[in-house]
Parts: sequence; C-alpha cells; structure tokens
Amino acid sequence: MTSETFSPGRDGVIATDTKISLLDTDVEMIIVRGYDLIELAQNLNYTDVAYLVIYGQLPTAAPRRRMNRRRPTARRSPAPGLPGRGPWRFPCP
Repeated sequence: MTSETFSPGRDGVIATDTKISLLDTDVEMIIVRGYDLIELAQNLNYTDVAYLVIYGQLPTAAPRRRMNRRRPTARRSPAPGLPGRGPWRFPCP
C-alpha cells in the first residue's frame, strides 16, 4: 500500500518542471529565463519578451527587426470566424 499526502487544491503540488520559468513563492516572484516577469513587463515590448521565451536570450537589433517584420504575418486562424488566433511561427535566429 502506498502512502499519499493530502494536499488541498494545488498547494504544494508540482505540475511540471520547466527551464523557461520559475515561481518563487518565498519572494513572490515569477522568473522567466532568469528575469523578473514584472521587470520584463515594465521595460520590454511584447516582441522582445516573446523572443526571450522562445530562444532563451534577449534579441539584438537584427533578430528584433526580423521578428517585428514577421509578427503580423506569422499568425493564422485555426478555424473560420476566429481571426488573429493561432500559433506563432518564428524561424530560428
């Protein structure tokens, strides 16, 4: 017979391990690729944060320009009637 620990809700339950982000409950911080999420939101634009999440580093000028050019055309609709929704498709830097 196995012993299970009761954990109400999701308290103390690890859903998954990831190298992309970390929830540090001791200091109430969400870390994304080594950066504080609040600081990212306050100081960077969407494209730079997306690049960081996808590639693991902040973009330099050339990759930023490429991503900004592709962003509007990279979306596709998964179904009729849902314009602008769908997966992003970015090439490797």
